[in-house]
Amino acid sequence: MLTARDANGRPQASEDIAIGHMQALEDIGYRTVGTEEALAGEEYVLDQVKKIASRCKNLECEVAVQKGSGYHE
Repeated sequence: MLTARDANGRPQASEDIAIGHMQALEDIGYRTVGTEEALAGEEYVLDQVKKIASRCKNLECEVAVQKGSGYHE
């Protein structure tokens, strides 16, 4: 899902990729706070971010996961 490129080989936004992510989250179900579906949605997004970070070659990519309510941010 992370392979959309323009004619010059540069990464490009893709409607198919975006719709794929939306469908994956929809398939998980309603992600009400505190439910298994909410955790599954969080895990899906984190997995996708880690896949992107693993492709970093010339950049230093870090993945930070926020714990708690986020009010402090």
